[in-house]
Amino acid sequence: MLPKISSAFLNVTHACNLACRYCFVEQHPEFMPYQVARDAVDFLAGGADGTRPPSITFFGGEPMLAWDTVIRPLVLYIRDTYGDEYSLNMTTNGTLLTPEILDFLRDHGVGVMISIDGDRETQDYNRPFHGGGGSYETLSAILPHYLACNPSAVFRSTLIPATAEHLSENVAYAESTGFHSFFLIPNVFEPWDEESRNTVEREMRNVSDRIIDAFASGRQPMSFSTLEDSFQRIVRINRETGCNCTRSEQKCGLGTGPFASVDWKGNLYACQEMVSCKGSGDPFYIGDIYSGPDEEKRKTLAARFSAGKLHGDNCESCILRSVCDGGCVANNYMALGDVNAVPDTYCWWLRLVLGEAVYIMNTLGEPQTAGHEDFRNYWMRLQEREGYRCRSKMS
Repeated sequence: MLPKISSAFLNVTHACNLACRYCFVEQHPEFMPYQVARDAVDFLAGGADGTRPPSITFFGGEPMLAWDTVIRPLVLYIRDTYGDEYSLNMTTNGTLLTPEILDFLRDHGVGVMISIDGDRETQDYNRPFHGGGGSYETLSAILPHYLACNPSAVFRSTLIPATAEHLSENVAYAESTGFHSFFLIPNVFEPWDEESRNTVEREMRNVSDRIIDAFASGRQPMSFSTLEDSFQRIVRINRETGCNCTRSEQKCGLGTGPFASVDWKGNLYACQEMVSCKGSGDPFYIGDIYSGPDEEKRKTLAARFSAGKLHGDNCESCILRSVCDGGCVANNYMALGDVNAVPDTYCWWLRLVLGEAVYIMNTLGEPQTAGHEDFRNYWMRLQEREGYRCRSKMS
């Protein structure tokens, strides 16, 4: 029996005011009517079982294009009808935010994540407006107020070969701007030649040295989730406890959990990245908010997700073979047409970050090294967290 759907990405439009060089979304002008959005809210609330509150993440395209027509009135409706238990978030490029909008979102408990790639040179190249102008100036003007309203915000960026040489500079920019954590992922939909990969490797070493320097100076380094995941993978590899931490336990589940995505017509899809607006003709379609989920389609997707063996770049000899998460299912499918086929760029990236984790450990692992004690405490916390996670999965 699959759980009822109680959380969803609301794809209010596939239109966007930016023309990011790596965007895979087929932009088209349809917008979700307010009534469909409100019906989706009620549908999700009906699926909540009391153990997990219903939730919505406003998504696109650029969701802020529907601020007046959908988002603002829908937030008011949700808070008036369901109170604060309904979890609300939004993913945006940030260029349409204003101080007044940010204050409204903060006051109504809406979390906001901005996709941002770096300083002026990187941001303007990676994420231009359709007219050709860069988005840095517009976005940088709102960042201080954004961080005041969202102090735990993550600096979420995408790496592409053309601007990879600025990776460490962009991490430094994120920290100087006021972010305390960052997330990086390479674009798996374009080729990465040897020179580009070497550039990223050099830049990542600069990032690692920056983290080492922070520990050595008694400062809290910026949090980098992929690096922390690598530290935890090292714990699991070293323990060899047989903890069966399979990909399906770690990742989205592809429509088998309480999560889905809703298009502008009210159709349900298994992943927010796979909202095609094609309805029942799409392989990731799992029903609609009016007739409910199609349980057979959900089970079919589950079988595709869990039955297929992961295959990527040199899996049999890869040090991560027992702890690989398989990457993003949507990216796998869009890049290679197979939810279980991992793009070699992602394999390379995970191994690269794992190597940097080992480098940081080796540098700070010696007792006489400055920062050793702080790093040791950090490492012990990760071990405790990983041990709890594994025990929970085995219980």
